Amino acid sequence: MIVVSYNTRELTRRCLESASAVVASLGGELWVVDNASGDGTAAMVQGEFPRVQLIAKAKNVGYGTANNEAMRRAAGSRFLLVNSDVELTREAVDELMVGMDADRRTALVGACLVAPNGRPRPSARRFPGPLRELVQRFRLYRLLPRGRRGLVLLGEHASGAEAVEPDWVTGACLLVRREAFEETGGFDESIFMYGEELEWCARLRRLGWRIGYARGARVLHVGRASSESALGRRRLALSLEGDLRYLARFRGRWALWAFVVIRASGLAFEAALGALARSREARELAAYQLREHLRLGRRYLSDVLVRQP
Repeated sequence: MIVVSYNTRELTRRCLESASAVVASLGGELWVVDNASGDGTAAMVQGEFPRVQLIAKAKNVGYGTANNEAMRRAAGSRFLLVNSDVELTREAVDELMVGMDADRRTALVGACLVAPNGRPRPSARRFPGPLRELVQRFRLYRLLPRGRRGLVLLGEHASGAEAVEPDWVTGACLLVRREAFEETGGFDESIFMYGEELEWCARLRRLGWRIGYARGARVLHVGRASSESALGRRRLALSLEGDLRYLARFRGRWALWAFVVIRASGLAFEAALGALARSREARELAAYQLREHLRLGRRYLSDVLVRQP
C-alpha cells in the first residue's frame, strides 16, 4: 500500500491508522511518500508508525511521480495507491481485489469514494470529448432517461446501481496490477497534478488493458486536502488542462478544436447565468475558468498543429 502526503499531517495520521490495520490483516508493505510537507508529516510518520517505509522528498514532486517511485521500490504483485485524506476498511480492499480478480487484463480498479457527509463522490468517469462536453455544459442530459444518463456520462450522474466499465477512474484510491505498471511505466511524470489518472488510463486502454470500478468498495475521502492549500484556484486550471492534454494526445486536432469551442461557449453561458442570478462568486468562477481554458486551448491547439500539419 502506498500513501502520498503533502501538508496533511492529521489526515495522514488517520489514514495510516486505518491502513495499518488493513495491512496487518492482509500482509504486505506500507509506504508513505511525503512531498516535502512543512507541517511535520514526515516526522510524525517516523515517530508514530515505525513499520512504515518512508520516502521523504526534498521537494514536492507531484502525485504521479511520488507514486511511481514507491511502486518501483515496493514488492508485491499489486499496489494500492491511497491519498492521505482517505480512510480504508478491510471490506473495501477485499472488494477491490475481487474487481481485479474478475479479469486478468484489468490494469487497475477504482473505489467508490464517499464524502464525510456520506454522499458518494464521482470516481468512475468517461473520457472527455466534444459531444459529451456539449451534453454536459448545456444541460442536455436532462433530455435523457435517468438510467441512460448515468451510463452515458457516469461521474455525478451515475446512481451507483449501474454495472459499468468506466473509461477512467479518479486516483484517490486505486488498486494497480504490477504488470500494467511495468508495461507502461506508470503515471506520466511530466504531469504534476490533475489529469494523470486520465492520461494513464488512456494509455492502458490503447494497450488492451481494462479499467475496473468496484462500487462496493466504499472508502471515506475528504477531498482536495492537499490541493486546496497548495494550489488554490489554480487547481481548476490544472483540471481543465487535463482534458485538453488527453484530447491533444489521443483524439487529434479536430476533436480538440471542437472541444475548445464547446467548452468556451459553455463557460461563457455559465458566467452569463451567474450574472443573471446576481451571483458574483459563480460569475467570477466561470470567468476565471473561461480565461484559463482559452489560454490553455490556444497552447494545445498550436502544439497539435505543429505535430500534425
